[in-house]
Amino acid sequence: MIQLLFSAVAIFSGIIIWRVTQSSPVLLPPGPPGISYIGTILKFLSIEKPWVELFEWTKKYDSDVVSISLFRRQFIILNTSKAADDLFVKRGLNYSARPRIPILDLVGHSIDWLFLSYSTDRVWRDHRKIYHREFDSQTLLHRPGEIASARKLLRNLLESPENYLNHLRYTVGSTILRTTFGISVKPVNDPIVAILVRFFNTLDIAFGIKTLVNAFPFLRYLPKWLPGTSFYSTANELKRSAINMLEVPLSLVQTDASTTSSIASRVLDSLEGTIEDPDHLYNLQILKNVLAGVYAAGADTTLTAMQWFIFAMVKYPDIQAKAQTAIEQRTEAKRLPDFESDFGALPYIDALVNEVLRFFPVLPLGMPHCAMEEDVYGKYFIPKNAIIFSNSWALLREEQVFGPNTDIFYPERFLNDNGIRNLDIPDPDAAFGYGRRICAGQNVAREFLWIMMVSILSCFNISKAVSKDGTLTEPSGKHTLGLVVHPLPFPCKITPRSTQAEQLLAAIEAHST
Repeated sequence: MIQLLFSAVAIFSGIIIWRVTQSSPVLLPPGPPGISYIGTILKFLSIEKPWVELFEWTKKYDSDVVSISLFRRQFIILNTSKAADDLFVKRGLNYSARPRIPILDLVGHSIDWLFLSYSTDRVWRDHRKIYHREFDSQTLLHRPGEIASARKLLRNLLESPENYLNHLRYTVGSTILRTTFGISVKPVNDPIVAILVRFFNTLDIAFGIKTLVNAFPFLRYLPKWLPGTSFYSTANELKRSAINMLEVPLSLVQTDASTTSSIASRVLDSLEGTIEDPDHLYNLQILKNVLAGVYAAGADTTLTAMQWFIFAMVKYPDIQAKAQTAIEQRTEAKRLPDFESDFGALPYIDALVNEVLRFFPVLPLGMPHCAMEEDVYGKYFIPKNAIIFSNSWALLREEQVFGPNTDIFYPERFLNDNGIRNLDIPDPDAAFGYGRRICAGQNVAREFLWIMMVSILSCFNISKAVSKDGTLTEPSGKHTLGLVVHPLPFPCKITPRSTQAEQLLAAIEAHST
């Protein structure tokens, strides 16, 4: 009888504890109240800079970490570098996964190579091994090709400066394709480039804020013929483009003897076993994933950074003049800058590259991470599978990190009073991601940006375009909304900056013929 009484008390106590724990809400990071879910999403559809609005939440709720719940999925935004470092670096094992975005469920596994799941098994390690071996630790191998591309860019800008955006797109795309696959592409109407452009355009649409299925996942169960379900066609196009990105360029390397030495050819030569060998097939798939990922991660972001560089030079002519003076003092206007003689010897150009990356982050909200297990950060509960963004735009404007007036474009913040690199101000690494997910090719990307920027500034003045009525055209600064934020196309004037520059450009032309 006593034993039965104890059992009843234990069961009753358990029920009470369960009811209390279920009815007592956990303390999630603060954010808009639940009643405004739809209102918040609709509001974001009309906001030009959502990353600014998300940073305002930190002020409104007095919290580095803010959140919003949408259909039982928690979206968490980290608005300080401390929060990003605490979660993505110090607790990186739990926060290095990529979330499954609703539209990707419609795309299927054909795009897994771009959103590789983090794991502790050999698959993740084998992917990163190729990334680090062929890119991060081999920057010297890529420099000759980058210099050749920068020289060709100068020729193209001289011939048709009004087409600067196409020239930048060709320079970036052709350089990465040549490095990764050994493929030479045509300046216009190249079929490989067309595949890549179609993929990026579709990806921007799929992850754009107006793709409602990502905010309202239940929409994917609606019939395809209903109005407002254009995401179905977007998903189908993204699937086709992702497969082409993965398969077509590498198939050329395997079948076309005219392709030059490249990462693909080197790794293919090192693969052991026959086509039927499971290890061979596994390694071949890893190679496909890495090469497609390199282009997807590098081409669009590098192009966008160069677009913002051109924008900055138009907007801030005094900074452009300082950069040109620094280059001329180094080269005496008798030669073009190069890696061997000038890389690391032009602090102002290094600072300019850093400031472009800081002031105009091409991924203002970074790439989404996912909590693999539930966690507690400070007083806040982070549920399993929560989608977590670090607000790179906000992190790169922290005055305690980058000094005062971070809303001003000012390369000198990275320099001491004597013009030498100020080591107290870090590089804007948040532009390249965080923790285990940081871009493995960031050193190559930085060097490629450096050689393009320093080459252009050594030869050209970049200024506001002149309209037909003689007035100057101010670039608007408007941009796209997606994972990668491009400035909308704007006209500008690009002209040789001196007689010496014209002579250097003529020498490039003579050397190429």
